[in-house]
Amino acid sequence: MSLQRQVLALDNLWFDDFWTAIGRLAPDQRLLVLGGRGSRQSMLALSWDEVPWPDFLQQSASVVPRASGEGWTTGHLAIGCYDENEVESQLHSRAFRVKRSLIIDHRDRRAEICQDYDWASCRQQVLFPPTRAQIHSVWERLPQWRSTWTDAMYQDTVRGALEEIRRGRYYQINLLRYWFSDDPISRRQWLAQLTKMGGPFSAYIEIPDLQMVSFSPERFFRVTTDAKGSWIETEPIKGTRPVSTDPELDRQQKAALLASEKDAAELNMIVDLLRNDLHKVCRPSSVKVLDPGSLQSFSNVHHRVARIQGLLQNGVSMGSLMRALCPGGSITGAPKHEVMQAIREKELRPRELFMGNILYKDAWTGRLDSSILIRTAVRKHRWEFAAGSGLVIHSEPAEELAEILTKARVLLGEFV
Repeated sequence: MSLQRQVLALDNLWFDDFWTAIGRLAPDQRLLVLGGRGSRQSMLALSWDEVPWPDFLQQSASVVPRASGEGWTTGHLAIGCYDENEVESQLHSRAFRVKRSLIIDHRDRRAEICQDYDWASCRQQVLFPPTRAQIHSVWERLPQWRSTWTDAMYQDTVRGALEEIRRGRYYQINLLRYWFSDDPISRRQWLAQLTKMGGPFSAYIEIPDLQMVSFSPERFFRVTTDAKGSWIETEPIKGTRPVSTDPELDRQQKAALLASEKDAAELNMIVDLLRNDLHKVCRPSSVKVLDPGSLQSFSNVHHRVARIQGLLQNGVSMGSLMRALCPGGSITGAPKHEVMQAIREKELRPRELFMGNILYKDAWTGRLDSSILIRTAVRKHRWEFAAGSGLVIHSEPAEELAEILTKARVLLGEFV
């Protein structure tokens, strides 16, 4: 087998406004797209086959690279379900083998087609027009979103969770609030919204039985290789403040986030949880905290982001890696298994793809990267969206409601 690469000369829109450029594609084409605003790279899958989820899980997590570099080329793109239950995971998780792709490097302003030897035999093909095309600006009416909880119901549920924390059932819980819309939302609307609000781990999936739009800023884990072996690194997010157009107010928001003892405690608990998760699949004494929590800014929020790293054991499969780490600690709480039971009791529904993961495993460079599906909308029968907040002993219901609504600004009241 071999990898072919062809450098393309594309107009600047592909580098400056990737999601608008994607909007040039025919509206009836199926799409698998990763990356966007703030991403180093973006990928548009041009040829792919769907593969069974168990086959994806059997693959090795520590790949010996067959080509130099750390960038994306071709490989597996997978959508992992949050729920630990094996039946639900099999039902909702999906995996695709991408054999031909358009890779956009936003930093180096370079575009290329990457393809495996047998890409033409794939069942799914996207016709990619490299030439400039007319972009129409016909606007549909704004979608109407309704919440499954009122603000008062959400705050009552927060108070119930805080009482369980005081009784010692758990230390921290991540609680979701859900919204839904029966309105049709076009691809063009979603792509415009991704241009405005998308995070560095944005994604757009449109296939016949699933549409998913992720504005996620959160990396779950990535795996890179060097002479010592395969390194895994995870980057949990905790603590939120809104971005302000007023420079002085924005400075105050950042300072308040960095000074918050509550947010620091919340992040510290999750760092400890993820250190424990990584120890299950890493070599002894190799797990280290690289950053306990630096401030990072995104389109509409400021967050604190930590980094934890470890050296993977030999022979770790994707399945064993995901069993050790999933669902992510930042969207569950501590201790993880007890709090997952509490989440199911309070949210009264399975999360399915919400707070699950998108994973990309490159077949040639050995790179493995993944996101947590926060700030994500999913459509099967209707559009649904969820936003969450981490609750600890010092949480205040009104403040947690404000945090939820700040995160939900990617859709609610901020739709293009």
